[in-house]
Amino acid sequence: MDAGIPLVPNDFDGPKSLVETLTICDYDNYIHQGRKRANLTGVTPPRAAGLVLDAMCQNIDVSGHLDITEYPKPTDPSKNCLDVSGIQSGRGSDNLQFRESVILDDCTAYDTCPVDGISGVDRGQTGDDSFICPSGASIPGGGEYPPGQLEPGLRNQPYRWTMTKFVCLQFPGQTSQVDFKYKVSRSRDGQFGRNFLIAGFAADISCLPAPSPPPSAQPNVSPPPPSS
Repeated sequence: MDAGIPLVPNDFDGPKSLVETLTICDYDNYIHQGRKRANLTGVTPPRAAGLVLDAMCQNIDVSGHLDITEYPKPTDPSKNCLDVSGIQSGRGSDNLQFRESVILDDCTAYDTCPVDGISGVDRGQTGDDSFICPSGASIPGGGEYPPGQLEPGLRNQPYRWTMTKFVCLQFPGQTSQVDFKYKVSRSRDGQFGRNFLIAGFAADISCLPAPSPPPSAQPNVSPPPPSS
């Protein structure tokens, strides 16, 4: 979930254009970086959701990037609804193609200042999101994708520009359809739009063995001729 350039040029603290908002109900749980199994007392998620939960990093703070509101469903208060809006300006290069790009094997990398001592850059119309920090020091959000990152567009970019902007939802078993609303606020000049990525993750399903073939039909055998 993302936001665009300020509606008023250079007013980086004011309203932004092209703000993405997702509204969805009837889920069991929602997951994002910084929200993992330890936050969900008494909840035992299925294996697939558990794998995602365990991959979330507790040290990643999404509060400056996502506005998340959970509330009772108006037509059925026993269920919840969720509104998620992007509040941090971004660029197309922040978008990812692979789920692995928002999962870290080592959560400390998210806060590890890069070798050159500069995390981020001045992003022009979306504002200056850079700071200087000692090489290798632990600074919240200071880490960057490595030069060998799978997706070229993310190489040497701060993790905070991408890892903080997604929500993963878990739905009840046997769910056959999901209804949601995706909304985009107005563009400053009417020349740009948005896209969004929906991805799924499920536990392994063991296939049933193929049924045994039916027995082959016995050939018709003519009766022997009568004996003379």
